Amino acid sequence: ALRHLKKADVDAVLIDMCETVTGVSWGDVVGVESILGLIDENVIQPLLRPDLFTGLTSASKGMLLFGPPGTGKTMIAKAVAAQAGLHFFNVECANIDSKYHGESVKIVSALFTVARAARPGAIIFMDECDSLLRKPGSGDDSAADLKIVNQFKASWAGVGGDGEGQVFVIGATNNPWDLEDAITRPGRMDFRVLVPLPNPAARRAMLEGWLRKDKRSYDCEAIEGVINATEGYSGADMKAVLKEAAMGPVREARKQPVGTPQRPITGEDFQRGCDSVPRSVDDSIVAQHNDYNSKFGRK
Repeated sequence: ALRHLKKADVDAVLIDMCETVTGVSWGDVVGVESILGLIDENVIQPLLRPDLFTGLTSASKGMLLFGPPGTGKTMIAKAVAAQAGLHFFNVECANIDSKYHGESVKIVSALFTVARAARPGAIIFMDECDSLLRKPGSGDDSAADLKIVNQFKASWAGVGGDGEGQVFVIGATNNPWDLEDAITRPGRMDFRVLVPLPNPAARRAMLEGWLRKDKRSYDCEAIEGVINATEGYSGADMKAVLKEAAMGPVREARKQPVGTPQRPITGEDFQRGCDSVPRSVDDSIVAQHNDYNSKFGRK
């Protein structure tokens, strides 16, 4: 399948886009259990039981993850690849044309050809996909962009043939309303799924998971105060809060001899983290996504 491709095009895909997913597991993704269940049924189970997923129940070709910034859309995509043992191709849609200097159409074709040849299959992750696959007239459209979009559509339509590995496209965007309708229709992105801001249980799981993974000692009773103070925070915001809190013991340890054990993270450290890091997502943005989800999101 790769014999007709130029080596330079294959190298561009393998070197620039193919990533080895490490440090991310299914268990790292918290607060989006319904999304993981949907992905399991439409990506992982068809790999495990191809005898059941034929005809009307054939494996899906793609899905759209949308939501406010910092909610973990990229992590979800990587966790899927890790859980299913799939190759992971990360496409930076925002600069694909400028990066390949007029060769983008060929690179897109090569991307899908290489992905179809991967075994047992591949995830093509299109971050900020609205920057490229937008509605006509909603951005600075050019003839070059149109050719790239048309190549995406043609290549996408060609996945799923006999003897090929499974290819699943995951698009991620903070602006789903800017996407072309032909991209988000069933048959390409079969599901449009909101990745929301984390609820209190998810924020707790994030904090405790990061602290456990980093082997940090901390005041367990102070966690409740952090949860209450971070309503409306994204996952990225929570990570920033925790980093600032963890810096409290580090700042004191810098004044001590090397090797002196760091003290636990205290309630005061957590409070400083909350006070120092404001939420990054405005309520109006959340309302926009909720409105879009009510109209077009997976129920």
